[in-house]
Amino acid sequence: MMEETNIRKLLNMKAISPSIANLLRKFKNLNKDSREREIERLQKQIRLTDGQIKDLFEDSFRGATADAQKVFAKGKWVKQKDKNGKVYMAWDDNAVDNTTWQKMPDLVKAICVDLSFNLGKQRMGKYKSFIKAVKAEDYRRAALELVNSGDYLDNIKTTPTSKPKNPGLAKRRRDAAIELTELAEKISVYR
Repeated sequence: MMEETNIRKLLNMKAISPSIANLLRKFKNLNKDSREREIERLQKQIRLTDGQIKDLFEDSFRGATADAQKVFAKGKWVKQKDKNGKVYMAWDDNAVDNTTWQKMPDLVKAICVDLSFNLGKQRMGKYKSFIKAVKAEDYRRAALELVNSGDYLDNIKTTPTSKPKNPGLAKRRRDAAIELTELAEKISVYR
């Protein structure tokens, strides 16, 4: 749940005691009810200054940006020929392309960093169709992939017995999809 590097930072800031650090390390092994009880208890014990909160956020933001860049370095569209000599584009999962991030519009980078920040590198890497669409600069398709993602759908559906898990996340995905669609419209005017 919480990375060891963040636990060490909190310890160095003297924001948590060693006993709380050990509890945070065991957090992922607790069931949901136990986790909620421990969160309430911990909230009363952890004290951070505004500066410490800012530092932790900036570290997390830098990490999310670096993770997004790594995700977009993997995989590449490559030209191939079929047996008749016709050229087509194919996706190569093993190719490395470090130029994609530099070529991306700032808006797309911001959306990708938001995904990385909220999902983490591992889960963001599972957005393969979104990543392929962004690398192909097909922002309409990327927008569709966001609103067809499992986490978006899980967070908008309601039933008589349940509410969405995280409606804020769903709104961010929807807004990102709208922005990507608008970007695609602007680009198509200039092409």
